[in-house]
Amino acid sequence: MPEQEIEIPLFPLNIVLFPTMLLPILVFEERYKLMISRCLESGNDFGVALIKSGREVGGAAVPYQVGTIAHITQVEHKQDDNISISVVGKQRFSILDIIQESPYMIGRALLLNDNGEDTDDQQVAYKAIEIVKQCIRRLLAINSEWVRDIQLPTEPRDLSYLVAIRLPAEQTVKQQLLEADSSTQRLSMEMPLLEAEADRLKRTLVANIWLRSSSFN
Repeated sequence: MPEQEIEIPLFPLNIVLFPTMLLPILVFEERYKLMISRCLESGNDFGVALIKSGREVGGAAVPYQVGTIAHITQVEHKQDDNISISVVGKQRFSILDIIQESPYMIGRALLLNDNGEDTDDQQVAYKAIEIVKQCIRRLLAINSEWVRDIQLPTEPRDLSYLVAIRLPAEQTVKQQLLEADSSTQRLSMEMPLLEAEADRLKRTLVANIWLRSSSFN
């Protein structure tokens, strides 16, 4: 699918939004209440991009180049005149330039598609699935819980985004995952992070077992 150029209002935040990710946002600044109101009136989406420099509230913020289109799924107008919305991430984009700064940013952007899957995609996905299941089982065990079957997406793109959303990592690390050009690249970047998380959970589980056993002595 050819990449498409668009103009889109931008909402810089201190969080990375991924495709398929659900995100609640409380909108209280006048400029962004105006932006959201216009999006609701027109039925258009807006772009979420991680803040590279500047502040989320007040003043100017410089966003990273790659962000994700946000589609509004729920709206609640609060009594204090703020707006509570829920969005779902749709497609990645790359900001080409900023064409409007006030009252809110509008960018000229290029919609991004993950590069075509290669033959290694499914193999990397299978490895990632096993480590994710390992993490989930260890996390459940820490809470004295257990589950027979764990359902995960097998399609590499969906799996790569699910892992990126759930990983306990810094937002700058998640930004790097968002910028990955393909599912294979994203999953390959996630593998060492998943392995480190699996090791951390194993240490926590062993420590919990030791504490429980020692309490009976």
